[in-house]
Amino acid sequence: IDPSTTQTVYAGTYGGGVYKSANSGASWNTVNAGLTSAYIQFLAIDPSTAQTVYAGTNGGGAFKTTNGGTNWSAINNGLTSTIIQTLAIAPSSPQTIYAGTNGGGVFKTTNGGASWSSVNAGLASIIVQTLAIVPSTPQTVYAGTFGGGVFKSTNGGTSWSTVNTGLMDTYIYSMAIDPSTPQTIYVGTNGGVFKTVDGGTQWSTVNNGMTGTIVQSLAIDPSTTQTIYAGTSSFTNSGGLFKSTNGGISWSAVNNGMRINTDINSFAIDPSPPQTVYAGTAGSGVFTTSATPVNGICGSSNEQAFTSAPTSNLCLSGVTSNVTGSGPWSWTCSTSNGGASASCSATLGLPLTLAFAGTGGGAVSSDMSCTSGSPCLSQIFTTGITVNLLATPDAVSTFSRWTGDCTNTTRSCPVTMNSAKSVTATFIAAPKAMINSTGYTSFADAYTAASGSPTIIKLLEDVLPISSAISKPLVLSGGYLPDFSRSSSGFTVLQGTFTIGSGSVVMDRVIVK
Repeated sequence: IDPSTTQTVYAGTYGGGVYKSANSGASWNTVNAGLTSAYIQFLAIDPSTAQTVYAGTNGGGAFKTTNGGTNWSAINNGLTSTIIQTLAIAPSSPQTIYAGTNGGGVFKTTNGGASWSSVNAGLASIIVQTLAIVPSTPQTVYAGTFGGGVFKSTNGGTSWSTVNTGLMDTYIYSMAIDPSTPQTIYVGTNGGVFKTVDGGTQWSTVNNGMTGTIVQSLAIDPSTTQTIYAGTSSFTNSGGLFKSTNGGISWSAVNNGMRINTDINSFAIDPSPPQTVYAGTAGSGVFTTSATPVNGICGSSNEQAFTSAPTSNLCLSGVTSNVTGSGPWSWTCSTSNGGASASCSATLGLPLTLAFAGTGGGAVSSDMSCTSGSPCLSQIFTTGITVNLLATPDAVSTFSRWTGDCTNTTRSCPVTMNSAKSVTATFIAAPKAMINSTGYTSFADAYTAASGSPTIIKLLEDVLPISSAISKPLVLSGGYLPDFSRSSSGFTVLQGTFTIGSGSVVMDRVIVK
C-alpha cells in the first residue's frame, strides 16, 4: 500500500507480473514495462518516496521502479542469487535494503540497489524466506529461514546468530515485529505461530484456535498491536485467514466471503484506517475488508452496517444514496473516518435461495465460506461472484437433477450471481430391492414380483423389514449402494421373521435379525 496515497495498492502475481490499483482494489492494471520476470515473490515500497517500489522475482532477481510502476529496471549488480524470496527496507535509511534469497542467503545494498553484497557470516541456512528490521534500531535484523529457524543480526548483517530456543519448528515462512514493542516478534512456521517477547531469546507456541498450521503470512495492526492476522496454507485442507485480538493468546477464523480453504500468501494493512486489510491469495485473487460501518448516514433504507459503531459518522450528513434497485447494499466510504470530503458508494448483494425436492434426502455444500467456516447457502452474495454448489445424497438416496437457475444433471452446479438466483436440488430415494433392472420400494414388493428358478434379488445396504413365508426359490444378494453398484464391505439387515416353506433361500451379505 502506498503510505502517502493509501488507495494505491500494488499486487505481485505469479506469472502475471505486477498489478496496480488506484481505487483500493476496485480495479487493477498491469504495470510491467521493463519487468523481464513475471513471477513476483515480494514487493516493497520506499517509505519516504512512495513512487519507488522494489520487486523480488523468482529467477529474474530484483527490480526497481521510481515512477510507481510505469517503468522497471533490473538492479542485480552483485546479486549472485536471483530467486528473491523477501525484501526489507530500513525505514530510517531507505537506501539500505536487505534481500533474502533461495540458496544465496542474505544480500544487502546501501545505495538503493545500485550494488549488492553478500552478508551471510554466521547464517547457517541460506534459504531465507522472510526478513524483518527493528524500526527503532535498524541495525537489528531478523531472518527467517527454511529449516534453520530464526537468525538475528545486531550489526546490520555483518554477523548473524541463531535465536531458536523454544522454537519447535524451524521452517519459517513469515515474520512480524510489534512496532510499539519491538522485542515482541511473531513467526509463522510449518507448525503454527510462535512468539517471543525478548527479541528471540525464548519462543513459545501461540496457536490456540488456529486450525491451519502452515502459516505463510503475518501482519500486525499498527494502531492496535494486539491485533494480528495470520494467513495459512490450503495444503492441509485448513487454509484461510485467522485473527487474534490478544497478542496471539487465541485465534478465530475470519473467512466470511472467502472460498473455503483459501491459501493466504500475503497481507497489507491500510495505515489509515488500519481496519482495512488486503489479503493476497493463491489462485483466488485479492480480498479486502473494512470493519467500520457507514452507520446509516447515507440515507437509504437498504443500508447495511458491518460490525461495530464508528467513533464518528463516516459520510457527510445529508448525502443521499445514488443507487436504484432492491437491496441489500453494502456501503463503503471514499475517505477514512468521515469529514467534508467523504462520499458514499454501494455494492449490490444478491440472494441465492436453495430448496430441496424429491423422495430422497441429501445435502448441498458450496465453496464459499461463511461465519466460522460454515458453507454459505441461501445467503446474500456479492454481484458477479460464482458460487459452486455440490449436491451429496445420503446413504439411501441418489441425486436426480438441479432445477431453477441451474439445470445440471451432475452433482455440481456453478451459479453466477448476476441477478437474484434460486436453485432446487432433487434427491430420489433409492429402491430397497432390485430384480434385473426393476426397482422395488420394499422386500415384500420384490418377493411378490419374483419368478423363475431361482430369482436373484439385490438388496440395498439398509435395514429392511421382513415378514414373509418363502415359497419361491430366491437368491438374496445384499450390501448394494443406492445406484446398485456393489459395496466393498456392505451388508443388508433383514429385520423380522420369515419361514421357508416350499421355497429356498441362498443369502450373500445378508444379516437376519
